[in-house]
Formats: sequence, C-alpha cells, structure tokens
Amino acid sequence: MSLILATGLLGCTEASEPAPQPPTSPVRTPVTPVEQAQFLTRLMTHDNERRDYFLYIPVGVDPAAGVMFVLHGFGGDARQLRLLGFEDLADSLNMMVVYPQGLFNATIGSTYWNANFASGDDDLGFLMALKETLEAQYGLDASKTYMTGISNGGYMVNAFMCAFPDDIALAINWIGSMNQATYEVCQEPLRVPYLHIHGTADTTIPYFTPTLIPEFDTPGNVPYVVDHIASINGHTEKTEAAFSATTVKYEYINGESPVWLLEVFELEHFPPIPSEFVDFNVFDVIQEFIKNDAS
Repeated sequence: MSLILATGLLGCTEASEPAPQPPTSPVRTPVTPVEQAQFLTRLMTHDNERRDYFLYIPVGVDPAAGVMFVLHGFGGDARQLRLLGFEDLADSLNMMVVYPQGLFNATIGSTYWNANFASGDDDLGFLMALKETLEAQYGLDASKTYMTGISNGGYMVNAFMCAFPDDIALAINWIGSMNQATYEVCQEPLRVPYLHIHGTADTTIPYFTPTLIPEFDTPGNVPYVVDHIASINGHTEKTEAAFSATTVKYEYINGESPVWLLEVFELEHFPPIPSEFVDFNVFDVIQEFIKNDAS
C-alpha cells in the first residue's frame, strides 16, 4: 500500500518495533488547575504491545469537560498534530487533549490505525483502554469523550463510533471515510453527533466517488457514507445552505443527534485549516458542536 493516507503535515517515518512493557495499574492523579499548561509523554501496554500517547493539560483544566482524542493519518506522527491548533480549543473549553500514536506495521511500512482492517492490531481495544485509563487517572467525565480523526484517523473515528456508540459524545471526521467492513457492522442506531469535513478535489479519499484502495474501500462516496450515518441517527431529511464562500453545509434534520457535512470547494487531501480554500475556523465549528452537545 504505497499511497500515503496522511495529511501533508504528517510524514511517514519508519521505526523499530518497541519491546512490550509490563502492564501497570493506573495511578489516580486528581486534576487541579496548573499555573502552566503541560504536555506529557506517556505509554501503556495493550494486547502485549507498547502504546504511546501524548497528553495536553491546559491551565484551569476541568475534569467535567472531558477529553478530546485526536487521531493522526496514515503514516502520521501523533506529536505533529500539535501544529493544527487543538490545544487552543482545549484552552478555551478547559478540557484535555490526547494524541494517541498508531503502531508501525512492517507489512505496509507505515504507522496506521486498524479501522476494521485485517491487520490484527487491536486499535479499537487500545483506544477504549486509553479512554478508561485517563478517566481512572484524572477523574474525567466518562460521558465527555470527543474524537477527531484525520484521513485514516477519520476511518478510525467512524470505526470507534460504530463499535462503541455509548462511549463517545461526539465524532468529527476530517477527510476520512468508512470502509466496507465498518459499514457492515454500523447498522444500529448511534445517537452520536457527527461532523464530517471534506474537500471536493480530494483524490486520495475522493469526495464524489467511492474509495477503491484495498481495506480503505468504501460502500459509496463521502455523501453516501454521511447519509448512512445520518439515517441511523434517525434523520429523514437533508438541508443545503452556503456555509461560507468556499463551503456548502448539509445539515440533516428530524433525527436524534446533529449530523453535518461541510463540503469544501477545491480542497485536496489536507486538513481544513485556514487557506485559500478554507475561509472558516474549524475550531469554532467544533466548539459549537461541543457546546450544543452540552446544552
């Protein structure tokens, strides 16, 4: 699989397989406001694999605000996601941000997320174990787990949402989709607020046509996938309106949880950060979604 499903900001760097570490019991660390924001490097063992993650704790953190998971793309390095601006969002909402690192797979020669692929790596289990570990250590609100993924990370967000709909408060997919394997298990009601942002000029995960890359293959194009998610959230209608000069917003109505699709004209396979093709602040949109969920 030579095609890199990543973000332009996230490179593919080969690394040797780290030695498994013995499991450790979580040590509860009460979250208290800190005078200076913290960026922590952490590891845990899951399924006999060492798993790394990075944790951002803002000044004035509030355990009741929960945590935002941010998942990198194919070939990505979790630490580089700090460049995108999630920590400013965390500062505004007083919530934690966690950047989990996908494993390096020697067969495909890249870091990745196993979003119901056939690789055997238990990434669904890892993300659930990490969620539970953070809740135990820091006393976070278990009902306030938010998850964003970019490209392959977006596939992983959809896989997690469909596997554990009661354990995710909101799902945000940037330039990813849902493969056939996830689609086949994603048929039950979700009741998960869902935001999908995608560019019409994306040729890696095409907007208008199904993705045919093995294991990333989709049951339809991006609107078809979002339509399906909306339908199992109970929505029966879709509205269309200009969101900005560069973007059309499709909002699904009559269902239980909000579902939005932002269609960005001429944007290629890049995150929706401000550029000549993106004239809105994606973090304002995310913050609106989170506040709507809390109201």
